[in-house]
Amino acid sequence: MSRNYSASQFEQTFVPKRLQMYEVPQDPQPGVHPKATLSLNASNFITNEHGHLLPGIKRSERSPFGEFIGTWDLPKRIPGPYHVHPMGRTEKSFDALCAQRDQTIKEMEKARVYEKEGSSIQQTS
Repeated sequence: MSRNYSASQFEQTFVPKRLQMYEVPQDPQPGVHPKATLSLNASNFITNEHGHLLPGIKRSERSPFGEFIGTWDLPKRIPGPYHVHPMGRTEKSFDALCAQRDQTIKEMEKARVYEKEGSSIQQTS
């Protein structure tokens, strides 16, 4: 039985290209190995050893937690690619996809807005 089935026959289904993920991966620089690009992008510290922000680092005006959006704040369903192509679609379906994308963007922006009392959890109740 194991001669007929291998794990690789099911892996192609879960490749991001086939799943049509909504994020487009960045292409590495031509001629540079992908692992080498990690060392080129050095990270900078924004806090000291006590966890306080360093001078010159601006604090977020909206929330003490920055621009973080939790899973509960996101829309129920995030539609496919944000780059919607009209090729091979009727005008009606293309407009519906654009409207769905715009609605999702509005919901995500609404999740970023915090009331004076605190978190976005209080907005929904």
